[in-house]
Amino acid sequence: MPGQGLLACMCLVVIRNASPNYLQDMGIKAKLVYLLLELLDDPGQVGDEASFVFSSLVAGKKDLQQLAFENNAINKFCNQLQKGQLHPKRLQGVLLALADLCSKLESCRLTFLSLKVLNQVIDALTHDCADVRASACICLRSITRSIKNLCAGYFMNEMLVIPLIRLLDDPSVSVQVAALGVISNIVVDFTTRKSTFIQCGGVKQLVQLTKSMHSTVRFNALWALKNMMFLADDRCKEGIFLELTGSLLASLISDPEPCVQEQALALVRNLVDGCIKSIENVFAEDGTLLDAVGRQLHNVSDEVGIQGMYLLGNVASGDELHKEAVLQQLLAQADNGAQSFVIKFLQSSDSRLRTAAVWVIVNLTFPSCPGAFGRLVQT
Repeated sequence: MPGQGLLACMCLVVIRNASPNYLQDMGIKAKLVYLLLELLDDPGQVGDEASFVFSSLVAGKKDLQQLAFENNAINKFCNQLQKGQLHPKRLQGVLLALADLCSKLESCRLTFLSLKVLNQVIDALTHDCADVRASACICLRSITRSIKNLCAGYFMNEMLVIPLIRLLDDPSVSVQVAALGVISNIVVDFTTRKSTFIQCGGVKQLVQLTKSMHSTVRFNALWALKNMMFLADDRCKEGIFLELTGSLLASLISDPEPCVQEQALALVRNLVDGCIKSIENVFAEDGTLLDAVGRQLHNVSDEVGIQGMYLLGNVASGDELHKEAVLQQLLAQADNGAQSFVIKFLQSSDSRLRTAAVWVIVNLTFPSCPGAFGRLVQT
């Protein structure tokens, strides 16, 4: 009976996930994949549940994803999408299964895209059921990890961008977070098409979400904005910064949640990466933003410290005024008799933090700079 088969698969998957040392036999794994794909054809509850069990089996496991791929799992799940109106539970399961299948392997993503079912997933973004909308976003997040298609600007089009931006206003926080996950991928867009997202009102929406009462939403909104800033041209950076403002960024750098602090600093790090004009942004509003960075670095985790030091390193790569401003931030506490945070970071057990701190010193004391020797003596 299909129901008994599903229960047996569920038990084996639970045992496998709880104790990875069990069920290592490739034959058993292959049989599980085969059975679950067969059960997917059941028209009732068994077929609805089979996708969820399958997801639990392959989630995060590259070897099982490869095995499923070799057993035509992508085709099987895409065929389900092509059947038209599916029960919300089944549609949710199929989307999550595709998300897990395409989470690590580019071959899976390319096969998915070749089967021309992307439009069906995009349609699911407007489904009445919040769980389906979230699952569609999770699926798209996996698909949009395809570097080849990101480089080609394949995902930066209004058919995908507009429904995603609308989901940023969704009443469900889980849907908002899932939509932000997709947006964080597509706005990296190595082409010059970031303007599509801006013209559709995406930046305004992201900035609004940085003010959310939910730290997870603030974190993901900043992540998306950080990715938009990555290798952006001056015009794009200026437009984003005008929406964000220095005072809002300063408050986000001082957010109660360290993960939000880290993303805010990483965003500013990308903002000031580049030409002198970009660096000038941290001096807007009487240097509110740079002062916030200096204050925050006095007592932070290593992860936050790394982003903050690379930010200061970028500013220190500018002209003499920029270098002197960074130096003043480094020496601010030392003037009060306390140890400068840069000294603490240079002595950190985390090599990444030590490296970030060294880069600040290197950029401040580069031999060809007029004031290099004086700064070297002060540091």
